[in-house]
Formats: sequence, C-alpha cells, structure tokens
Amino acid sequence: YGSSVGDVYSGGNGIEREVVYKSSDDDYPYGFMNIKVIKVEESPTPFPGVSKIVYIANHRFGMVGIDFTLDDNSVIHFTLYGSVEN
Repeated sequence: YGSSVGDVYSGGNGIEREVVYKSSDDDYPYGFMNIKVIKVEESPTPFPGVSKIVYIANHRFGMVGIDFTLDDNSVIHFTLYGSVEN
C-alpha cells in the first residue's frame, strides 16, 4: 500500500501493472463499512476478450475486488471477502 499513483510494475510477458488510484478517504464500500483502497490496472491481459483487469486492494484486508473490462467495454466486478486479516 506504499505505492503512489503512476507507479508501474512488470507482470512478465509484456504485461504491465500501473497504480491508477489510491484513496485518501474511506470511500470503497466493503461489507458494512467503507475502506481505503489502491487500484492497480493490468494491460494487456493474457485472457482473450478481456481488455484490462483492475485489482482493488486494502492494506488490512488484502485483495478486496477485481474488475474485468471486456472488449465491448462492459465491466464485470467481483468483490472478494476473506476470513483472515493481514
């Protein structure tokens, strides 16, 4: 969670991951509360039909969501809940 917006990381095989958002307020709904998150965008993706993936993470709960943007620009969102905190 120490990354800054604009930081870029290599995912191997030509894939790049870039930090595109970092909240300063508790603005992401998670269960019955709002939390701070960081969003990391991956493109291109290794999956046919998926143009980008956005990983949503929190310093306490780890990975809390994933957004898949498809080739037709529709977005599929998955919220992830874990039983263990970091």
